[in-house]
Amino acid sequence: LRPGGLLFQAGRNRSFLAVRPEFDAAFLWQPGELLDLATGLGLEVVHYADGTPDDPYSVHLIAHRTGT
Repeated sequence: LRPGGLLFQAGRNRSFLAVRPEFDAAFLWQPGELLDLATGLGLEVVHYADGTPDDPYSVHLIAHRTGT
């Protein structure tokens, strides 16, 4: 990600297995995993949601790489 760039990520969290137990868990985010990855890479998190009342199975992240 270039300095000044934005990262948009959306996916499913492990809660998704409650409704689709046959889904491959390797493709699902653990609680806090996406947030930890972004902050570990030094990104500034603009928005993060891991499950909402309307969609408890989704995880969303918008992050920014600071610098020029």
